[in-house]
This record gives sequence, structure tokens and C-alpha cells, in this order.
Amino acid sequence: MKTKRLITLPLTVLMLAALGCGSNDNSSSSSSIPSGPKLNGVYHNENNVGYQLLVYSFNDSDGDGRGDIKGITQKLDYFVDLGVNVLWLSPINKAGSYHGYDVQDYYSINSRLGSEADLKELIEEAHKKDIKILLDMVVNHTSNSHPWFIDARRNPESKYRNYYIQKQAGVTYGTSTNSSAAWHMQGDFNYYSSFTSSMPDLNLGNPEVMAEVKNIFNYWVDFGVDGFRLDAIKHFFDPAEYATGTNVKEMTANCFNEINLAMKEKNPNIFFVGEWLDEGGFTSYKTSAPYIDSQFSFYSRKMLIDTASGSKSAMGLATKITTEINELTALNPDFTYTPIISNHDHDRIASTYGFFDSKLKLRLINSMLLTLPGMPFVYSGDELGMTGDRYNNDDIERRLPFKWGEGNEVNPDTYGRGKYDPSELTKRTSVIEAKADVLSLYNLHKDILAVRKATKAYAGGKMSVFGDDSNSDVMAFFIEANGQKLLIAHNVKNRAKELNLNGVKIEKNLFTSYNVDQWGKDFEKDSEGNYTLSKANTYTISGDVMTLAPFSTVIFEVK
Repeated sequence: MKTKRLITLPLTVLMLAALGCGSNDNSSSSSSIPSGPKLNGVYHNENNVGYQLLVYSFNDSDGDGRGDIKGITQKLDYFVDLGVNVLWLSPINKAGSYHGYDVQDYYSINSRLGSEADLKELIEEAHKKDIKILLDMVVNHTSNSHPWFIDARRNPESKYRNYYIQKQAGVTYGTSTNSSAAWHMQGDFNYYSSFTSSMPDLNLGNPEVMAEVKNIFNYWVDFGVDGFRLDAIKHFFDPAEYATGTNVKEMTANCFNEINLAMKEKNPNIFFVGEWLDEGGFTSYKTSAPYIDSQFSFYSRKMLIDTASGSKSAMGLATKITTEINELTALNPDFTYTPIISNHDHDRIASTYGFFDSKLKLRLINSMLLTLPGMPFVYSGDELGMTGDRYNNDDIERRLPFKWGEGNEVNPDTYGRGKYDPSELTKRTSVIEAKADVLSLYNLHKDILAVRKATKAYAGGKMSVFGDDSNSDVMAFFIEANGQKLLIAHNVKNRAKELNLNGVKIEKNLFTSYNVDQWGKDFEKDSEGNYTLSKANTYTISGDVMTLAPFSTVIFEVK
């Protein structure tokens, strides 16, 4: 039986290390990581806002009850109006599951979602509207129905056995951070998966596998996409796949470097954003930050939730985010900070503790996200206040369909029958309803993103803290670039709070959230069905002191 071989010939090791991750060298000695590609700041210096889109649940173009690629093309003007210009599509390759993270063929499109012609049309029409398209690319693992794995499982002499991580006798392995990670046996084939037995991990230390991976990326770059979201990057070289003491950080860095070098050579504007799930800090992000354009910040996601829900210091958040950005850009000046508050693997923010019972806090955390520097990503439906949490140990409810209010709604039973609480369907606000409601989250997103688009400071703007950590009630910070300086302030408390301007000269107010005079009733309507609201008293300035209304947000241009 062929097993995963550890390459030990010194010359071979040196050659493969120079190339990148096509090496199984288990040495933990001095670093052999190359200097990395020039990432050129193609997104870092732009004013972009991203949007995570679940193709299967977004819009149905042909009446079969399932979302599809044509459905996205039909709704491109929605993103233009909202103020979004980067779309991350959920996996569209042929796969066995509804979500697509178990790829069976990297070079074909799932027929349930559309065709190559549909994707071509989407890319062409999106580019006409200055919208970029990112594909979700899953190369940490394949489906166990992928032809590589089928051949590996059936044939002890198959070269594809070495395409996957195999367990070796007598080896003491490291420990994974993922509770679902495990070794699995099929016949005499003992393989590793970071997730489930149906998604075996690829051996990215095998040069043949890396050649395949680069071919996959080349294919889609030639197709015309603008970049990729890389799934599960912290598991590319999971410690549990290798002998204790293996320098998996170096292997990971080499891997990103090799992929990025190859793709940037083909198209300097190709963009990579990685998923490295770590909420406890951002130190782990440093492994790949010099070699990748961006990573979703789960660290700041956790802090945003804690602060907006009232359990952490507001100015402490500003300090920590600024520190995160500064340290990552010190490793890579072109690194793009990419904050989020929700995605397909987490409970929706509207169903998260601290926000499901307060529309004001929900408005606040969305405002905080949208005013941060870098490229914030909106999870599809969050702008409508969609709800959904993990239900009966399944993620379907977090991924329920968008509601357009036009009779073309995706039917969740096409991918999630019996795996969600039916009452969730009655809670959804339609796009038509949201557009008509001045206090809707949709209009909040649209208003802030319009201001963001109109400002020069957000194009590569640098964040700096205004004030100090002693102010636990107001998060205040500057964004500055291109000759423009903005002051953004968020009151995270349910009562008016003061901010000392310390001599800062206010030039112009660019955005003011509504001051809801009945905030104590959390947006309840009066007897005539009207809200009592005003922008006039959201903030007042007396001398050097600004007073902010409860849960309010303001954006100023300053000297």
C-alpha cells in the first residue's frame, strides 16, 4: 500500500521549499519562507464593500424554487442601489450537498445553479456595473465522491492515495483546533478530514496536488472572475495531520505564497480573501497575512458583538481593531482589513443574544460594521434583518431564502426540508417592505454606504483612535486618506453620552442616524402607527462637548 511519504532528500526539500507548499518537509528549524508576492494593493487602496451571497437561496430565475446564477444577474441593480460592489458567491462547482463545500468537480458548474454561459453573463454584466465577482474555492478537501477519492479508496496502487492525508503507523500527531476533525477508515484507506468523513482533506504538501490546485485557479482566472474566497485556510496544514513538531505555519505560509505568486503573475488584480476562523485573537492571522490579500476578521466580529451588546468597552474596541490593522499591515502593507458580523456558519446577527430583542442595538452593530475601514462584508439578508440560528443541529435556518416580495421566492424545501423552524419564514421582511420603511436596516445600509462611497477617506483610509480607553460608552475614531479626515462616533449605551472633542474642528456632518425619542420602547409605534423620530437631536455640540443620543452613529468631516 502506498502511503503519504515524508520527503527527506535535502536537495529535494530545498527545491520544493523554494517553490512553496509542494513539500512535506517536517522540519521545524529555521524558516524557508520566500519573501512573498507583491500584492499591489488593488483592493487595499479602493473603497469597496463586499456581500456574501448564497446562490441557492438568493433569487430564482426560472421558477424551480431554487436560487441560481441567472437570478443574481437579474438583481445586479439591487447591489448598485445598496452600495455594494464585491460579490462573494457560495460554491458553484459540481457538489453533492446543497451548500457546495463538498466539491466533486472543480472545473464544472453545478447544473442545479446554472451553466458556464450563465456565469459568463453574470461576470460580464457585473463588470458593466463595476461589481467584482469572487468565487468560493474549496481546496482544503474534496467530496468523497470526487473521482480522485473514489480511485484512491478502491485502488491501493492509485497515485490519488497520495492526493489525500493518510495516517502512518508509529507517528504521534498534533492536535486540531476543530472538534469535528478525525481520521476515517474505508477498507485499507485511512484518511483525515478536518470536518466530516464525506470531505477528506487534500494533501497540499504533495507537489502534484499543488499543480492541480494551481490549474484549478488558472481555469477560473481565465474564465474572468476577479478573485476567490478561500475556505478553511487554517486547516490547509492542520497540526493533527502531521507529526508533532512539524512546522505547519511555515508550510501554510509557503502554500499561500505559491498560489498567490502564480495567480498574480497571470493577473495582478486577482484578489484572495481567506477564512481563518479564530475569535480569540489575530495572532494566528499573521501566519498568512504576508502572503494573502485579506482574511475575514472573526476576531473583530466577536469584539463588535460584545461591545454593541453592552459587555465590552467602546473605546477598547477601537484600540484593538486599530492594533489588529496596524500589526497585519506591518507584515503586508497591502493587506486589506475585512470585518464581518455574520456569515453562513454563524447565527444571524438578528438572532444573536443581545440583538434579537433590540432593534436599536441591531441598527448600532450594523452601523459599526459599515463605518469601519477596509472592506466590510454584509451577509446576504442581514440588511433586511433576517433571523435564523442553528436548529436541530443543522445550519439550514441560518441560510434561509431572501424575500423579494415579488412572487419569485426561493423555496427552502428545495435544500432544507424539515431542517428549519417554519415560523422563521413568517418573520422575514421583504425587499419591497424594507425599501418603504425609513427605519429599516436596508435604508440604514443604503444611507451609510452612500456616504462611504462619496468620501475619499475610505479609499485605503487609515484608522486611528480618538480619545482613550477610559471612555467605555462611545467608540470614536478617525479615518484619513486622500486629503480627507473623518470622525466617526458610536454611542453604545441606552442613554445620552458625551464625547469631548478636544479641540477637533467639525467641518461638516455627513451622516446622522435617527434619534428615536421613544427608544425605550425600541421602535414601538404610537397610537397612530407613526414613529417619533428626528435627526435634529441625535447629537448636539456645546463648546468642546458633543452629546450623542442613545445607540446613535454620526460621521463628520473634520480639519
